[in-house]
This record gives sequence, structure tokens and C-alpha cells, in this order.
Amino acid sequence: MEPRDVLKAQHYARLIKEETAQLNVLVRLTGIKPRISTTADIAGEDYEAVRANANTSKVFTRTSTARRTLFFQAAIPVLMCILIILAVIVHGDVTPYSIAFGSTLGAAFFVMAVLHVRKLLAAPSIEIKAAGILLNKHFHSWTTVLDTYIVIRKVRGNTESTLILLTDNGAIIKTPLHDYSSLGQNAAFDISYYIEHYKRLQYQTAFAC
Repeated sequence: MEPRDVLKAQHYARLIKEETAQLNVLVRLTGIKPRISTTADIAGEDYEAVRANANTSKVFTRTSTARRTLFFQAAIPVLMCILIILAVIVHGDVTPYSIAFGSTLGAAFFVMAVLHVRKLLAAPSIEIKAAGILLNKHFHSWTTVLDTYIVIRKVRGNTESTLILLTDNGAIIKTPLHDYSSLGQNAAFDISYYIEHYKRLQYQTAFAC
């Protein structure tokens, strides 16, 4: 085996171990385990239908539903802070205890609001191109990616997919896909198609050089 294949086998074994460790008791009893497939297996030959060249890229962005959810998650803590302030003003019972309690509670809601606002403004995206893949502003060249996988699991009756990158430096990079928009019903399939298409373009470009 080539060193790259050895690395991939080692990191894949770690991935299996990590995914197994996350299974709760109910899942272990029912035997419903996550399904791990390479993007190549998911895409099959369908990626050949993708019409793109080495000078283009495909970007997947967060869905409008996900953005609205984050907006409300940010708005609720802000509203709670306002209600706490109004409660203190209306009751007029200002004591060291009420000030300390109100300040602590208000600070907690404020921190929650800031965290959700940061997520809302971050606008994470997945950009796939011939040189590699950009995940939330972090670029990974195909030359450093050993393989790409999709983990599909059942969560409270829903199917959730996660993109996995195994890199040659030992990192296992996980990106949940349920918040990303897609022309089809499942972003995991479209993302797999474009990953395989652009991987092929990268190999063709390198071979041509």
C-alpha cells in the first residue's frame, strides 16, 4: 500500500470509532447506525452530467429557513433582556440582590444573542472548485484531502447528512449539511456530484500539465 492509502485507512478507522462513540443506548439497541459512504459512491456516474469547467466553482449557501431560525434565536435573548429591564423599572424594587440577579441574567441572554448574531453574519458556505473545497472560509486543496465521505444518520425521525474530509495531516473535518440549500431534495447528493466532478477536473488539469 502507498503511504497515502495507509493514512486514509488509519483516519477512516478513527472516523468509524468517533461515529460509533456518538451512538446513544437506544441507537445501539435498535441497531440503526449511521451510514458512511464516499462521495464517489453517492455520485456514481451522475457527476458526468455536471456542466462546469476548471475556471468555475459551485457555491452552496445556507437556506433561508436556517437564516430565519438563527434570526429568531438571536432575537429572543434580546427580547428577554428588554423584558428584564422593563420588569425592574415597572416594579421599582431595586435592591443589590435584584441588580445582581438582573445583571447576571441579562448578561447571559446578551451573550446568547451575540453568539447567534455572529452565526447569522458569518454566512457559512461551501464552495467547490477544481483546486479544492472552501468550507466556511477554510480552504482545503484536493492534494491534501485523502478522501471525502457523507455520513447519513437518523435524528428524531429526520435524516441528517454530514460532509467528512479526511486530510493528510490527520484532521477529520465535519460539516453538517442540513442547513445548506440545493436544487434537489438533498444537498448531500448535489454536493457529492460537484465534489467528484471538480476532483476529476483537478486530476485532468494536473495530467495535462
